[in-house]
Amino acid sequence: MFGQGCPLPSTKSLNEKRHDGIKISLDYENAPEGFEKHLKTIIVPPTKPTEPEFSVKIKISLDHNNILHLEETELIEEYTVEEKVPIKKEP
Repeated sequence: MFGQGCPLPSTKSLNEKRHDGIKISLDYENAPEGFEKHLKTIIVPPTKPTEPEFSVKIKISLDHNNILHLEETELIEEYTVEEKVPIKKEP
């Protein structure tokens, strides 16, 4: 997600179309000597969308101290509204 030598601070976002909860495991690709490979596990609880078209947006940031933070999660729902537009009749 965050490549080696990426600018700091840095923020990444991803969208998932799941409502049953999301588990994200963040690991080093190549852990430095003396470090564990696993960095952090982020769990986004289940959502209850009211529309069939939805996604869960997840923002994760890496701060200037190389510490990972879950910035926000957001349920995005798409829906269509039909509006009746009155037609003006000409005399």
